[in-house]
Amino acid sequence: MLSSRYTQPIVEGSLLYLKDGVTRGVKPRALEMKAILNQRNRLAVHLSTLNAEKLPEYFKKWIRWIYSEWAEDQARKGSCLKDLWKKPVEQRVLEGFCAANLRLSSHVNVSTECYSSFLLTFESAVEIPESVFSAGSMCTVSAPRKPALLLVPIVESTSKTITVRGDRLLNYDATYHIDLYNSFSTYPTTLGNLTLLMGSDEASTRLRELIVDVMPPSRLHADPLSLPQSVRRLLSSTELSAEQRDAVQAALLSSDYTLIEGYPGSGKTTTIVALLRCLLEMNCSVLLTANTHSALDNATRDDVADLTLESKLAALDGDKYKAARKILKETLLVASTCHFVPREVLFSWRNKLFFLYGNYLFPFSSDEGMSVSLFERLQVHKHALHSLVSQYRMNREIARLSSSLFYDDRLVCANDSVANACLMDYGGYLAPSTVNEPWRSIDSGVLEDSVVFIDTLGKTTPKFASSSAGPGQIYNDGEAQLVCDIVSRFVKFQGRDKRVIIWSLVWTQTYGKVSELFRLWCRVSHALIKWREFQRSDLLRDRRRVNVGLTRAQQKLVLIGCAESMRSIDIMKRLLESVKIVSL
Repeated sequence: MLSSRYTQPIVEGSLLYLKDGVTRGVKPRALEMKAILNQRNRLAVHLSTLNAEKLPEYFKKWIRWIYSEWAEDQARKGSCLKDLWKKPVEQRVLEGFCAANLRLSSHVNVSTECYSSFLLTFESAVEIPESVFSAGSMCTVSAPRKPALLLVPIVESTSKTITVRGDRLLNYDATYHIDLYNSFSTYPTTLGNLTLLMGSDEASTRLRELIVDVMPPSRLHADPLSLPQSVRRLLSSTELSAEQRDAVQAALLSSDYTLIEGYPGSGKTTTIVALLRCLLEMNCSVLLTANTHSALDNATRDDVADLTLESKLAALDGDKYKAARKILKETLLVASTCHFVPREVLFSWRNKLFFLYGNYLFPFSSDEGMSVSLFERLQVHKHALHSLVSQYRMNREIARLSSSLFYDDRLVCANDSVANACLMDYGGYLAPSTVNEPWRSIDSGVLEDSVVFIDTLGKTTPKFASSSAGPGQIYNDGEAQLVCDIVSRFVKFQGRDKRVIIWSLVWTQTYGKVSELFRLWCRVSHALIKWREFQRSDLLRDRRRVNVGLTRAQQKLVLIGCAESMRSIDIMKRLLESVKIVSL
């Protein structure tokens, strides 16, 4: 085919397999070429007779949804890797996804025996939009004539600097551009998963019965006493609540799947870890997956670097592929993101049983029902669903807010100690002797003042109105200073537990002082909303994301924004009807 297309013979090529770093010559042989052409002809016969209308309805629906979300995601994120070659740096800066003309100001060598790693800090002469280049985001580091020298995560950013983690040191004398990296590779992976689901093998057929046809899973017939004695001893010795223990037992005794619905603060991670320990005790092979690395980190310790596949392979010689496959086959517990597993040929075996844990986020394309997650689809079978409704994080005022807005009042405090916890209970907190509002409610450590909304009257008060300095440069100096003032009032008390959440509901990129305080003591969340109707962010319209933001707090939740603007969003309007509002 190549020869026909380019009207030239096919010559010998080179193949570099990145896992072992060995370059091999590839010489076309007649028999191999014949086999390739025969396979091509067989595929062409099937492809030439394809009729989209004859495809299964489930397949057609998801193909349409995936491409729709892909297009929406590309339109929303804007920048992509090809922009490094197709767009000049000036245009990328104007679009708000590039920090240009940076200098490497310092570096820290954090390499280990297995990894070469450096913290590289780049400095800018102009202000950097921190909300775009936030910690955890991936970015590319380029030189003027060398695009994409590094693909690295951002460790920290300020209004003047960006710190990244790279595997090599760069030249101090050069100028660099840092571009936000948006990967869309999850969509081809999802399309591949959909194709595999429609396979004709026994495993795919059974999955379609459960997922597409929503057939009920097999009911539990085994008795908990049938579990190995070591597992029963493990369950009784761990600090699990009754509902957590019941969920773990049901999962261990199931034959198809188990759904565990974990409300905020209900001990989902504790339950997952207990289940993993029991499965390992039963000598089961387990694949632990999540959508993000941070979610996996919740169930693992910080010191597992030496247990990673890359670390183990670094200590071995010979064929890395065979070694990796052997390691994964012999390791009872493997943790990986959902995105990596289907792309890796090492994961070629099929599961016999799966467990799903509930979450709160849903995709962008929801008009036709794509927002219905697999968890929600399967929970129609109540005998497979186990809910963790008792939470151990929030006091009753904060829990009541989330429970009434999102859970039909089902979310409850696990005990009186959790329900009545407030800042005044902790000896380190001393409320300032403030009499006037809103500072009295903000400073108050009593239970009844645990949730406070500060109305900045942003539409009518110039001090708290947002401004624009160009594309991607929305800022609000007044609110940034207000957030900084509020954070500073809790700094002296705030410890490692992060009992206080201060949530700014205004788009602002001038919160350098707040970011500094955040790194030391407090967690400050920015929901990114603009005033004008057509610019309003979708984040506050996403009920599940709002729920996640509200339920991070333990004893104090302070929300800051313009009440009038918030009332234009249904879920925020309901929130305002349930909280104490004070005006500046």
